[in-house]
Amino acid sequence: MKRQALAALACLGLLGMPGLPGWAMEARSGAVFGPEGAPAIDVAALQAAIEDVGAPLFSAEDGAAQALAGLESSFGAPQAPQAMAARVLAIAVAEPGFIDGRQAALARLLGESRLQVLKAKAAALAADKSAKAQIWAVRGRLGPDMEALELGLARLGAPWDGARLAAGEAESAPAVLGAVPDEIAALRADFNARYTPALYRRFLHLLASRLGVPYVPFRVGDTPVFLPKAEVDQMARDGQNLALQVTQPNYLQIADAAIPEEFRTPGAPDHPTFFIADYNRTLDGNWPLVELQGFASLFGFQAVVAQAYMDVFGLDSGLQYLLGGLDMDGYIALLRQVIVGDSDPANVVLMEFDPLAQKTYPDLAVTAQWLGIPIVSVANVEKDGNKLYYRDDQRRRVRIERIFNRIIPDEVKGMDLPFKFTDALDVTWVEHPRWYFRASKLALPHLDHPRVPRTRYLDQVEDLERMIRKKLARYVIKPMFSFAGHGVQVPATPEGVARIPRDERWQYVLQEFVDFVPFIPTPLGPTKAEVRILYVWLKEEVLPRPVTTLARIGREALMGVSANDFPWAGSSAILWRP
Repeated sequence: MKRQALAALACLGLLGMPGLPGWAMEARSGAVFGPEGAPAIDVAALQAAIEDVGAPLFSAEDGAAQALAGLESSFGAPQAPQAMAARVLAIAVAEPGFIDGRQAALARLLGESRLQVLKAKAAALAADKSAKAQIWAVRGRLGPDMEALELGLARLGAPWDGARLAAGEAESAPAVLGAVPDEIAALRADFNARYTPALYRRFLHLLASRLGVPYVPFRVGDTPVFLPKAEVDQMARDGQNLALQVTQPNYLQIADAAIPEEFRTPGAPDHPTFFIADYNRTLDGNWPLVELQGFASLFGFQAVVAQAYMDVFGLDSGLQYLLGGLDMDGYIALLRQVIVGDSDPANVVLMEFDPLAQKTYPDLAVTAQWLGIPIVSVANVEKDGNKLYYRDDQRRRVRIERIFNRIIPDEVKGMDLPFKFTDALDVTWVEHPRWYFRASKLALPHLDHPRVPRTRYLDQVEDLERMIRKKLARYVIKPMFSFAGHGVQVPATPEGVARIPRDERWQYVLQEFVDFVPFIPTPLGPTKAEVRILYVWLKEEVLPRPVTTLARIGREALMGVSANDFPWAGSSAILWRP
């Protein structure tokens, strides 16, 4: 790791190369950096302040410190000021908002001109994928370094400048493109003023604790998304209309014919138990549909993360994140009603493939905890006739009556499992496997609604390559049954089309590209949000009930968490005033 990091940094001239700025070679005996005529922060005093609050800085045993040790040589001898600047540089690459939030304090520590050079170095490193990858590989272990530096600076009277960031004065924050109502702008300004990196880390710790896991293995955004209740309600109503369209008999006949044979599970109900409608915001304030899902994705996690934002950042207790008049107790009771039903919880399993290896394990853990049901790997069940069993903690054989299904078909495709999905099993599926396919991108060409961009099956588009070449940025290609953005081409290109075999193009859709705009001001610039309305559909009800929401925030073309693994991006929640 260290050799690779040094090689990547050397490419940028950061390891004592001839072109290294003279300031980087100054002060080899612990001299204090500071702008002329301005009070400087003595590095020794900073180190003492950090130790005084019980947060040792840059432990020699820390993996991040070892991996990034080579950075110190770019600032001269590895003594206090140079080592401090090296760490600030590394942190600035991993957490770009760090310098903007500490502008005044870091200028006192390093000097304004030197800080500007450091910022340029950080920008160069961040732009180099190889160098950035080396620093990001140890990004998680930079947290203690960053917190220690913040505590020490705060002790010396240089706190995080949240008010400056809230006012949009950070140099890295251009104007937001999408206008928002005054009420939402006020909520955003209030949150940005409250925010500190230390509070964000406290939020992550609390979130993990409430989920019952050591940590959350994906990026959770630094901020919630604030939206007007009227917009959330309108998306919820439109999603109900779309849900009805995917339950029409004519469509279901087409959809079932497209389901891979190994997943044609018998006994599918007329509508899904869980339904999700996914939207993204355009410049005019509209929310076009991105896709649909007939799958129970993150229903537990979303309620917990929303409440954690409110508790840690001290947000208005009147803000809401549950729909339909639900409170948390009512929400959990509804999930218990549809998942456990009248069965003994011991006879209901949350079934996944290799659950502990899933990034969504925190959601599995909290849902199982709420409902008192076991988490079981599909590979570990036992089949006897048309019945399924699992082994409990005492290795006793327990009958499975209901399956809370969290299996992604792609993960088990072609595997030799204890049962086949086509078996006529004596179990109740919640969610039934067929609905993963029925309520998917497969449905998009059949939907008739103003929110749905024009979508066609790829194999039914005439002169495809010529059309895409002529209007390159107007289309996106999506695999019908992919999950988490896998295989999506944004925008579609002739080369991307050519890579898809002609006999497989029926498995893809071509959709008109909608330009989603950023509308959330953050210290790192405007950020986009993808919004999902989550529904529960009771067997006896005509329409699905909207129950809560999910958000993804980021600045990339794709809005998945894996594509937006950087500060002020990732998984998030939506809050609104009633």
